[in-house]
Amino acid sequence: MSSIKIKHLILAISLFFLVQSSLAQQKTLLIDNDFCLLKGEKKTIKLEDYLEIFVDTSNRITFENIQQKNVQNQFVALQKWEEKLLRDNTYWLRIKINRTSSRNKFVILNSIEWDIDNLFIKQEDGHIYRQQADFVLPITINKIEHSKFFDVDLGQEKEVEIYFKLRYNRMTPKLHELKIYDKIYYHKRATLFKILYAASLAIILVMIFYHLIFYLIVKQMEYLFYVIMLSGFMGAFGIYFFQQSFSHNYLFALVELFFYVLATIGLVGFTKRYFETHREIKPISQSATWGQVAMFVVFIVHSGIALNSDIYPYYTQNVILAFVVIQIVQIYIIIISSVREKKREAYYFFVATFLVTLIGLYVVMTVGRILHFSTQTEAKQFLLAGVLVQIVMYSLAMGNRVLKLKAEAAEAVLINLDLANELNEILERKVASRTAEISEKNKELRSQRDIERKQKQEITDSILYAEKIQQAILPKTEFIQSIVAEHFILFKPRDIVSGDFYWIKQIKNYTIIATADCTGHGIPGAFMSMLGAALLNEVVTSRSLDNPGEILNRLRNRVKKVLQQEGVEGEADDGMDIALYIVDMESLKLEYAGAYNSLYIIRTKNNTEEFIVLKADRQPISIHLVEKEFTNHSVQLQKGDCLYTFSDGFVDQFGGENMEKFKIKRFKEKLLSIYRFPMDKQCAILDNTLETWQGENEQVDDILVVGMRI
Repeated sequence: MSSIKIKHLILAISLFFLVQSSLAQQKTLLIDNDFCLLKGEKKTIKLEDYLEIFVDTSNRITFENIQQKNVQNQFVALQKWEEKLLRDNTYWLRIKINRTSSRNKFVILNSIEWDIDNLFIKQEDGHIYRQQADFVLPITINKIEHSKFFDVDLGQEKEVEIYFKLRYNRMTPKLHELKIYDKIYYHKRATLFKILYAASLAIILVMIFYHLIFYLIVKQMEYLFYVIMLSGFMGAFGIYFFQQSFSHNYLFALVELFFYVLATIGLVGFTKRYFETHREIKPISQSATWGQVAMFVVFIVHSGIALNSDIYPYYTQNVILAFVVIQIVQIYIIIISSVREKKREAYYFFVATFLVTLIGLYVVMTVGRILHFSTQTEAKQFLLAGVLVQIVMYSLAMGNRVLKLKAEAAEAVLINLDLANELNEILERKVASRTAEISEKNKELRSQRDIERKQKQEITDSILYAEKIQQAILPKTEFIQSIVAEHFILFKPRDIVSGDFYWIKQIKNYTIIATADCTGHGIPGAFMSMLGAALLNEVVTSRSLDNPGEILNRLRNRVKKVLQQEGVEGEADDGMDIALYIVDMESLKLEYAGAYNSLYIIRTKNNTEEFIVLKADRQPISIHLVEKEFTNHSVQLQKGDCLYTFSDGFVDQFGGENMEKFKIKRFKEKLLSIYRFPMDKQCAILDNTLETWQGENEQVDDILVVGMRI
């Protein structure tokens, strides 16, 4: 082979390796005036197109070692690196930047899949400085997997090399791109996103309070489940505000998963209750309920495993995801069955659920790195937008139901009005008929009332005349005054005429006084009182004056004879109770006998009040089961003594605050409090006391109290 051919061959081989070397050389990231990743997206820059990678299997190489030439030559273009990422290795990434524009401030974001704490910047003059990683501010355009960021200022440098030292922390190794953004436009977009994100959460929060208040008012369970669903979504999206509060990423993921489980439970419960599946489709409702319980139990188990393990249990998270899918399928069954029944609000539910399902599937595939159309942050932004659309659609559905209920209520009102009008017509006819009947009966009643009124007037007139007769047989006031100067008689018949009567007779220097209470009151009692007065006039004569006991014995015999009382079973036992006493006005000796009615004597002795009770026998002036001679009592009176006899009408009168009888004890106390007063004043006090005690109550019996002072 000639020397020329050899030279040409050597030249060709050199050119081949030179070309291969140039092809293998990593591209330099050019930052010119068109670089603005967030402003209009003029071009998409993937850092992975500019990255070089070096694998440190010993995990001991420092940045100073990296600068050695032999290590520098081992960096491989990331596009041509086909090895798998391993958790046990350390990886170094390098990127070269050539800046031709005035832009010198950038934001570099790293994935949560990478544990990057530092980046190293090598300037043109060989000077190296390290940039410490900062935590991402809450709610920016970056997603949750962007746990750290680097705020890079290149200063006046035009060409720099940036190195990243990282360890991979995922169970399933996949390389995820780093991102670089112009700082000015990054923060503008981040601010806008913060506002929109916060506004979306504010809308959800308002809906939570609104439906919670609505639930407290109407007490319908679907609104409580709706509040639970909204609270779950609120927590799932709002937790980004508190990202820095979590010491470990898996704790953040655990809390986020809890809120999604809560949202799913609320969504299923709301759908069941809204369409009343628990009543109409019980098997589906029961299976959905058990699915909710099982999903919650699996989450508790998952949480226990996660909190007691250094590795986040993605396998149990996938089980929970499977339960979520089952629950969504059951929701579709409920909604589709309602659509078939032509429930209009079911269409809103179907559209909203279908949209959120698609977005949720998209988020899952993005998080799982199956799709690369957008970042996880953008996918979750889509999910938030889908949730807002879902809330709007559900609100439209509930509003449609409210309108439907209003329409049904209005229709019911119209039906009720028609029924009311028809009923009014029927009632008017019946009222007209009944009015005619009532008018006719009123005529009869008026006629009958006139007859009854006339009869009542005749009876009243008869009773009033009987009163005159009874008054005629009672002792006259002038006669009593001539015998007993100081006295009073409180006489209050219950029914115009009375069954009580008083009787006084003067024989020589003896004054005989009797107070009697005959059986019954009104006309029957009046008849007995006139009979009693007549019989007393018969048994007490001026020819012979017996003691009071003997007088009562003879009076009883006369009553039994006149009323033909022979002790036969079933015959009337009418008669009277009586107190009768005789006073010798010269010696002031008193003799007394009584049938149930006692005699009270009150005197003042040595400035001390003495209350003397002469008790009556417990037998009446009539037929009695065991009859015995009436007891005769003798008492020496003193001047100033007050004597009181009475029937039981006063003490038996109901009244007072507790609606009880006046009773003997209260009557005695009243007599003791007034006996020193003149007799007419005593009578007035007793009368006023009785009226006050009685109040609005009816008088229960005839009332008679007779008092005299010696």
